[in-house]
Amino acid sequence: MKRKSHSLFCLVGLCLILMTVFSRNLPVYSAASSYVTQVGANFLLEGKPFYITGANNHYIQFAPQAEVDRILADAVAMKLNVLRIWGFLDIGSLDHSVATVWNSYGPNAYDLNTKGVYFQYWDPVENKPVYNNGVNGLQKLDYVIAKAGQLGLKLIIVLTNNWQHMGGVPQYMTWYYLEHQYDFYINDKAKQAYKDWANHLITRENTKTKISYRDDPAIMAWELMNEPHCDNVTTKVLTNWVAEMSAYIKQLDPHHLVAIGDEGFFNRINGTGAAYNGSSGLDFEENLKIPTVDFGTYHLYPDWWKTTPEWGVQYIKDHINTGKAIGKPVILEEFGWQNDASKEKVYGMWLDTIYKENGAGWLFWRLVAPAENGTRPVDSDHFDIYYPSGIAASFKNWAQLFTKKGTAAANNADTNSVVPGEFNLVAPENGASKVNITPAFTWQSSAGATNYEITIATDSSFSVTVSNSLTTESKFVPTTPLSYDTTYYWKVTALNDAGKQVAGNAGASFTTENMPRVNIIDDFEDYNGSAYALNSMYKRNTDGNNVKVALDNVTKNDGKYGLKYEYTLTDPGFCGVIKQKLRNTNWQGATGIQFWLKPDGSDNYFTIQFQETNGEAWEYGFKLAGSKEAKIYQIPLENFGKPGWCKVGDNKLNLRSISNFSIYMGKGDNDTTGVVYIDSIALVGNLGAKK
Repeated sequence: MKRKSHSLFCLVGLCLILMTVFSRNLPVYSAASSYVTQVGANFLLEGKPFYITGANNHYIQFAPQAEVDRILADAVAMKLNVLRIWGFLDIGSLDHSVATVWNSYGPNAYDLNTKGVYFQYWDPVENKPVYNNGVNGLQKLDYVIAKAGQLGLKLIIVLTNNWQHMGGVPQYMTWYYLEHQYDFYINDKAKQAYKDWANHLITRENTKTKISYRDDPAIMAWELMNEPHCDNVTTKVLTNWVAEMSAYIKQLDPHHLVAIGDEGFFNRINGTGAAYNGSSGLDFEENLKIPTVDFGTYHLYPDWWKTTPEWGVQYIKDHINTGKAIGKPVILEEFGWQNDASKEKVYGMWLDTIYKENGAGWLFWRLVAPAENGTRPVDSDHFDIYYPSGIAASFKNWAQLFTKKGTAAANNADTNSVVPGEFNLVAPENGASKVNITPAFTWQSSAGATNYEITIATDSSFSVTVSNSLTTESKFVPTTPLSYDTTYYWKVTALNDAGKQVAGNAGASFTTENMPRVNIIDDFEDYNGSAYALNSMYKRNTDGNNVKVALDNVTKNDGKYGLKYEYTLTDPGFCGVIKQKLRNTNWQGATGIQFWLKPDGSDNYFTIQFQETNGEAWEYGFKLAGSKEAKIYQIPLENFGKPGWCKVGDNKLNLRSISNFSIYMGKGDNDTTGVVYIDSIALVGNLGAKK
């Protein structure tokens, strides 16, 4: 062997020494290479099933770097793949002329002591929130994202908080002098400030990786808010805000998934408790249907909600089944049980349910690590998980089980080496007419297919899509009714890992039925005489005077019950109730609203109002003018006008997407109390010319 020259050997040695020195002082970040995607009720990573196994940590964005490293290292040791973190840290103004709504709790990061770190603050000169991009600002978050990517972890980043911790909605309310919680969701300045923050964060270039946040695959998803609430107002306030903000974020960032970050509360007829009756302003099902929301979230804390672990099992099933019906993944992204003796058993029961029901994943609350001084948090809520520990070992086992499930599903898909076989659509037949607005779509099975994608559009080129869903069966029934008297086109694509096959007669068309002459809005029979059920459905407009509604089995039009409407009118001179859920939100084909009314002889004004999903309101009112005669009233829809207080929308009545229906009374010449009776409220067709 020929000996190398001494000088060359020294030069190479020197280079190796320098490389070693620099590698110790300058961390090398190699962000994850693939985005998490969503197809139907499943997540995919690199085209293969990806089950979320993860944790929450809401202080890592301002923790010292060594503590960040320990938290992320523990997540990796537990075989977790996702960490949910806060992407905000809001304060008042630096000169203290605008207050900060929250204060540090103690000496450590886990006590929410930021040690001078802040991301967003109020500038009294510019009169708006501005951003801290420095070393005590967003560069702290830069490090968390870079380090997570280096370790192969994915991040869900939350853009603000419903609660005051680290600022959130209460800080926006302080900045803009907002009085009520719901003002945040409708105030133009607050909404723009939220958008500005989202834009600044999402388009930011990471100082560590030189990669824009919106281009970094280490980020799995953006979430609009941690646990948004809009208590005791119509759920459409939050739904409209979610639709607007999720669409805005999708415009900024087409790569990453978007979710809400909510507790998953339902808004169901006869729903019991805040988790099911819509009183928090949430409607999990309607929000998940928003096209720019990619997956659903739900939280579970039976101790706080005064329920049981077994109740939690059903809560999990309800969300997974809803996700499957709508065609989107749902994850249990926060959960906790306080009893240490039964904690492992309860968590095992919940995760076993997710596993067996094929849920998309879970993230426990919360993963913690020792602080700089070696101390651990005082676990006052008994939710904290640290590694190593017995409960951490249990979560590690569950994480590995879910990962194996994804691997097995991927391997099964890999066995499909041949594209799906040819097949055809069956029903509705091409050219069919008078088809039900919730048709049962069926098609032939395709040999080798693992999934089918069904697409429904209103044009033959499929550029105006109204539904796009994934199913494993050769049949499909849409969860949202189609429009009346409308021509649709549909196609089905069979899928497997080797490729896809489009149905031979794809593009078949059909026309839906005409709207029935009478389509019930409410006949008050569905409540079965239950006052609780009625009052769960009709919520008072809390901005107005007092009003009480009750079922009445004496003064009515037909059936067993009508509505008794008792009201008081002082200042501000109006009162109303808002129906929380409509039987049919697609009113296309209707020409009027019909109802039975027994007036009270007052000179007050009776008003019917409805709103589109974008918040645009339409109403028609008339003076009762001394009449006490009960009769059927018919009001053409073209008589309805947009009230002056409504500033949203395009000033065009869109009957395809109606969100709520309201009944109001307005003051005449004097303050008064009274009672009217209402029954048989319905949509009708063919009312003729405007009266």
